[in-house]
Amino acid sequence: MIEVVNRQRRRKIDRTRWCKFGEDAIRVIGTSDQNATIVFVSNEVIRKLNRDFRAKNVATDVLSFPAEQAEFEKAEGCAWVT
Repeated sequence: MIEVVNRQRRRKIDRTRWCKFGEDAIRVIGTSDQNATIVFVSNEVIRKLNRDFRAKNVATDVLSFPAEQAEFEKAEGCAWVT
């Protein structure tokens, strides 16, 4: 399943087109995991994410994150909140 989330207001997003893109990408990659989420955010938000996770205080075109929790996130009393 491909989920497309639009959290920006600057451009209209064709969800059907991006779902197809995600499905094609998963097929090309050949992964056994058939799920992905594509999220569109503002330049300000992607700059903050890039700063927080990569220590680069600039906007970028694409960031990717694993869908499953890392071991430290699975520890009791620890949750990933966005």
